[in-house]
Parts: sequence; structure tokens; C-alpha cells
Amino acid sequence: LLGYLRPYRGTLAAGFACICATSAITLAGPWVLKLAIDDLYLGVTAAKLRLYGASTLGLAALAGLFRFLQRRLIIGVSRDVEFDVRNAVFARLQWLDQAYYQQHRTGDLMSRATNDLNAVRMMLGPGVMYCTETSLTIEGVRVVIDGGYMRLPRFDPRAGMSTLETVKVSRAAADQRR
Repeated sequence: LLGYLRPYRGTLAAGFACICATSAITLAGPWVLKLAIDDLYLGVTAAKLRLYGASTLGLAALAGLFRFLQRRLIIGVSRDVEFDVRNAVFARLQWLDQAYYQQHRTGDLMSRATNDLNAVRMMLGPGVMYCTETSLTIEGVRVVIDGGYMRLPRFDPRAGMSTLETVKVSRAAADQRR
């Protein structure tokens, strides 16, 4: 399949760049919310509320644009590759001798020409796109959420069980988590 993907390298690169942009923009939303919540304690003004609201809407619109572009580009490439592979299979089937068709059932050949190629398209398009997006987002969430705190189990003798206590992480523990 790599040979069929080669003509579409630039489009795939643009699609993967859109995936990276979508993940980064989506992960920026919680930072805006954090700033807004922090400003609640410091005294928020109407202008700041409008700024945070506009920032959230702008980030959502930008993420939507890049999500549309990533799907359009990557799924478009998967459809183009499916078309190319389908044409290659059809050309090969036309070249085969009549004895081949007497040995193989027509239903099997049609199944490979339709269902199998559809599975390849789904793996190349949505499958690769969503796996890439999920792997980037999960790593990004770990970075956004890891704010210097950790949960440690502590035994509470009054309750007779362990509870999780949130404590500031030490420098040694932070270095070890990298």
C-alpha cells in the first residue's frame, strides 16, 4: 500500500499537520478556562469575561476548521488510494486467463473487489486519522493535567480505610515522572 500512498505524500503531510493543530487547539481550551477561574478569585471584569468567552469560541471555531480539513484531506486520500487500487485490481482481472475464472468463484472475486477494498479505505482513512489524533491528544492531556500535584494514599485511622490526599509533588518525584 505504501506505493499507492506515495503520490499523496504532500496531502497526507498537510492532513497530519491539521491533526496536530486540532489537538493543540483543543488542549488550549482548558488553559483559557483555568485563566478565567483564576481571575474569579482576583476580581473579574466584564471585559475579561468577554475576552475569555471570545477566546473559547475562537478556539472552538479554529479547532472545527482544522478538524474539517484533517478529515477532508486524509479521508480524501484514502478514497483516492481505494480508487487506484480498485483500478489496479480491475486491470489485473482483465489480464487473467479464462481458466482462472473457471477455478475461482465470481462471488469471491467480487467480494475482494468491493468489501476488502472498502476495509483498506477505512483503515487508511479514518483508522489512521483517529489513532493519530487519539495518541496526540492523550499525551497532550497528560501534559495539561499534570499541574505539579499528585494523589497519595493515606491511611485514616478514624475512618479505618485509606483515602487519597492531594499533595504538591516534590522535585525528585517530578523528575522521576518524566
